[in-house]
Amino acid sequence: MRLFASILAASALLSVCAGPAPGYVQRPRAPTAPVPLTNAVRMRAGFGPAMPRSILQARGGTLNPGGKSPLVPARTPVTSPIIPDTIHGTLRVTRAGGVQGFIDKRASGFAEYMMGSAASALVVTIPNPAKASTANIDILAPVENSGYEIWRYFGAFISPWAAGGSNFGPNSYWHAIIGPTIQVPAGPSAIYPDGTAYHHINSAYNPQETKMETAIWTVDPATLQVRATWINDAPNATPVPARILWSPEQNNFLIAATQNLATFNGQYGMNYFEVFITFVPTIVIESP
Repeated sequence: MRLFASILAASALLSVCAGPAPGYVQRPRAPTAPVPLTNAVRMRAGFGPAMPRSILQARGGTLNPGGKSPLVPARTPVTSPIIPDTIHGTLRVTRAGGVQGFIDKRASGFAEYMMGSAASALVVTIPNPAKASTANIDILAPVENSGYEIWRYFGAFISPWAAGGSNFGPNSYWHAIIGPTIQVPAGPSAIYPDGTAYHHINSAYNPQETKMETAIWTVDPATLQVRATWINDAPNATPVPARILWSPEQNNFLIAATQNLATFNGQYGMNYFEVFITFVPTIVIESP
C-alpha cells in the first residue's frame, strides 16, 4: 500500500515538472509548405508527371483561371522616331482680307490651277523642312483631271497663245501662269517640245513650244509660306522674286515681277490681286 502511494506521488511530480512554465503560452506551428514531388517519385506512386512550370510561375507570375497559361502582359514596342523625307499637305490662299480658299485639285481646261475649298484642295508633296532645304524646290502636285497624268508638278508656264517674253522685271508685263506641268531642270525656263502637253489638254491649241519652270518655289520653314522665284533666260539666268497674283473673274493664278499692279491690270484689262500661298501639312512636322 505504501509502495502504491509512492508511485502515485512520483507520477504527479513528473507531471508537474513536464508541464509548461508559468506564463508560457504554446502556439501551434505554422504549416509547412508542401514540397512538390519529382516526376520520378510521382511515377513510382502511380501518378502522372507534374504540369510544367513556366518561367513566369517560377518568378511569382499569375495564371489564367484554368491554370494552363500565364497571363503575360503585352509588351509595348520601343521604336525610334522616324522623320519622313517628304510631307503632304494642301495650299491655302490668303490676301489682305483673309483666307480666300485653297488651290483646287482639278485644273481648268486651259491647264490653270483654280481656287477651291478646303474639301476639294489639291494634295501636294514637299521635302520635309525638318530634314532638308526647301529653297528652290519642285512641288509634286498631281491633279485629278483625266488625261493629266504626265503633268504632276506645281509649275508655271508662259502662255502659248499670248505674245510675251520670259524675262521678268519690276516694270515688265510678262508673267507666267501657275498650272500643272512636267518636271523640268532647275534654271531658265525649259521648252516642252512642240507644246504637246498643252495640245492634248485643249484641242484648240496648236502644237507650239511652251516654256515652263518647276524648281521655283521656296517654302519658309518657320511660316510655311510658299514664295516664287522666276529664272530669267540665259546668258544672265537672273533669279527674280515674283509675286503671286489671282483674279476672281478669271479664277486663275499668275506669277509676275511687276511692282505696279494697277498698270499691270490696265495692260490686260484684268483685275488681279496679290495673294499669298501657305503650305498646310496634313501631319505634324517633327524636328530632328
